Amino acid sequence: MTTYHQLLNQLDHLKLDRVRQLLPEFLDEHADISLVEGLHELLSEELRE
Repeated sequence: MTTYHQLLNQLDHLKLDRVRQLLPEFLDEHADISLVEGLHELLSEELRE
């Protein structure tokens, strides 16, 4: 199992459904930002749900 698939499984386990849904497109579109900025954006979206 790849690290990416392990991450998806962990997001499922944590019930971070919105982050899991947004992650593939987010990675494609935001390759130029830092990990902290990326997590901030993804978790902000999760909290809006």
